[in-house]
Amino acid sequence: LCMQLARQCPDIPFMVVMNQVCPTTFARLKSMAPSNLQVESFVPWSRIETYFANARMLLNTSDSEGFPNTFLQAAKYGVPIVSLRVNPDEVLTQQQIGFVAAGDLERMKQMIGQIWHGPDRFARMSANGRKYVASYHRLEDRVDELYAAISVGQHRVGHHSTAAA
Repeated sequence: LCMQLARQCPDIPFMVVMNQVCPTTFARLKSMAPSNLQVESFVPWSRIETYFANARMLLNTSDSEGFPNTFLQAAKYGVPIVSLRVNPDEVLTQQQIGFVAAGDLERMKQMIGQIWHGPDRFARMSANGRKYVASYHRLEDRVDELYAAISVGQHRVGHHSTAAA
């Protein structure tokens, strides 16, 4: 699907990171890639943040997923998200950090063009993404939440053990 989109948007550079599960399939897909699509087989974890920091937008062509970590990685850097279908808890639309194409590839193409060619809309989504991550996914807050959950669990275990003794 990403290749189809790249072909339909020849003035926009695309980059896809595609794990090389089957070398034959990977080689075939890479050879079919249009000139505006760069295909990477692997990006080391230590370099992935650079990719997100330099991206203009993140595309998600999955049919279904939970909450992709890539959404948080993109939003952290203010990178708008364009998703074919995935919109966990409607976060992309409610927080205005991206678009959802409702399974329509033509609509997705239009959304890509709006972000690429509409710097005002890009700036607003960019700010919304950073704000969303800071408000709902701050590391310190999540660690405090985890600690509280563990503490409650330990208290319950300790309480039951004492009652059984």
